[in-house]
Amino acid sequence: MDKEFRKLILSSSGNSFTLYLEMIISFTLITYHWNGGAIYSSLYTISYAASLLFLTPYVSSFVDENIKPKKYIIIISVLCGVITTFQYNIDDINIYILYSFIKNILRLFLGPSNFKILKNISTNQFEKNFSYWQVLFQIYKMLAPLFLGFILIYYSTKQILILISILYFISAVLYIFVSEPLINVNRKKTRYH
Repeated sequence: MDKEFRKLILSSSGNSFTLYLEMIISFTLITYHWNGGAIYSSLYTISYAASLLFLTPYVSSFVDENIKPKKYIIIISVLCGVITTFQYNIDDINIYILYSFIKNILRLFLGPSNFKILKNISTNQFEKNFSYWQVLFQIYKMLAPLFLGFILIYYSTKQILILISILYFISAVLYIFVSEPLINVNRKKTRYH
């Protein structure tokens, strides 16, 4: 595992882990804090699935055409951290779901951007590093409910949102040290001729 790949893994861990933390904590808030029931739980799920289904191709295309995905990851991480902090002070379930929908759209940029950086730093062992990447995502998916189950003993459900926002900010800072993908000169020439 080379140095650049380790930096990418460390930087992206906060953003990756928050995805699963947010999904679990949002369902908990909707169901138990606001007594939202099935309708609001479905609305939250639809807001996530709709952005994923309809916007992913456009977002992936945009990231693919862009030469500086790291910049977008940093900006999006900060924005998601700020929005999550706002969500801590929200007592309206509809506004909470609206903010979650906005965050889901922003988060769509993270996957393709990370993938582009991964391809750039792993040219010689891309398959191996990509396998590590997928395994880590599965670990985060299993670890999130375990972590939340433990942490909720000491903190309230809404206080977890502050922890999530901190993870976003930490990721934004760590991404500063990740290398940008190299510019594909031939591709840019093709586009402008």
